[in-house]
Amino acid sequence: MGINTAIVQGGQGIGFATPIGLAKSILDQLRDKGKVVRGHLGVFIQPITPELAENLGLKGKKGALVTDVKKDGPAEKAGIRSGDFITMFDGKKVQDENDLPGLVAAVKPGTRTTVNAIREGKELTFNVTISELDGDKEPKRSGMESEVSRQTGLTVQEITPELARRLNTNDTKGVVIIDVAAGSPAERAGFRERDIIRQVNVQPIADMAEFTKTLGALKGNRPIRFLVERGDIRIILALPSIK
Repeated sequence: MGINTAIVQGGQGIGFATPIGLAKSILDQLRDKGKVVRGHLGVFIQPITPELAENLGLKGKKGALVTDVKKDGPAEKAGIRSGDFITMFDGKKVQDENDLPGLVAAVKPGTRTTVNAIREGKELTFNVTISELDGDKEPKRSGMESEVSRQTGLTVQEITPELARRLNTNDTKGVVIIDVAAGSPAERAGFRERDIIRQVNVQPIADMAEFTKTLGALKGNRPIRFLVERGDIRIILALPSIK
């Protein structure tokens, strides 16, 4: 049973519905609180590519890779770190990065639950007290960043101290590439996951804000030059202009 939300015209009776269990929980919240309350874990996650899975010793494993944790959030307080691979939440299996947000959102804030994860080959269990998701305080990707990802195929993030440790660098300045879309200009140019972008057109990059600002200020149709650190070496790569 459920609540009908859409009917496909000409779809021979095909319709879509919200499950009755979800609908009832929302109605209860609206009645008791006057708003819908969602659980919050405080992790930033990404999909794991076959190459990255092999590099991290997670080949054949299902779950969500933590790229960073929110300062003073439930995950950080429980001891979850960047690089942890979450396989279960609240006793339920996490198939991929799309599963986790829904599982967390369904848990009532204040609930103490468990998170199972793999860290450097070891299986760990964390006891986490879920907080309330505050949409106004959630970090949002800027429109420029999304446009960069769309046009170039590059997805990047800031380098946290924990991520710097995993990358074997003491320098947290710059941004690290966490995904290169298959067949994209970035892939054709030779960019790889875990590359650290240190400069854009000779402009030093300190963090995500500076990366976005620098790309947004570029004009004309000239290719964009990147100074990239890959392990112990630095290389120069170029991408078409972002229009």
